[in-house]
Amino acid sequence: HRVVDAAALADEGVGPGSLILFQNLAATAIERRIEAGERGGILMLPAGSGKTRIALRAIRNHLATIITPNSVVPAWRSEVGKVLTQPSMLVLHGEGHEARKEKLRENPDAEVVVLSKHFVRNTKDMKRYELLNARKKQGKKRVKIEDEGHSLQHESKQTEGSRMIETDFHLILSATP
Repeated sequence: HRVVDAAALADEGVGPGSLILFQNLAATAIERRIEAGERGGILMLPAGSGKTRIALRAIRNHLATIITPNSVVPAWRSEVGKVLTQPSMLVLHGEGHEARKEKLRENPDAEVVVLSKHFVRNTKDMKRYELLNARKKQGKKRVKIEDEGHSLQHESKQTEGSRMIETDFHLILSATP
């Protein structure tokens, strides 16, 4: 694998050596789709190929809500620190739902919010969606990333809750065709 020139990426808010060439190219393609106003896309690559890093590089200039299985939340937390040089990140994991909503209230400027799929399953608690949707910054698009997208089901509570999160671009990640 050829590593992308670290000096060229450092000015763009991406950590040196954090992406190999094909990952950087894929991230650039997604970023262009976001900037062009497209509504979304699917990133489907084999396990271990860097989907998380590609997605993080693609959203570096935007607000992101990342919905992921509980078991993968720590991996996202770790990867954010490796890929983005100055992340304003909020991880909602490991505490009760009320504590998570309080964190959202206290951190309205978080550019990256990582949360578990369980948090979006309660569609009757509108406050959690109001807090997520209140995150706005001038000139930044809102991107929703759903990891393990192959698990989405048409009529599930998770899918219903995900639809309640306002977004300009919806990116689904999957290793399963």
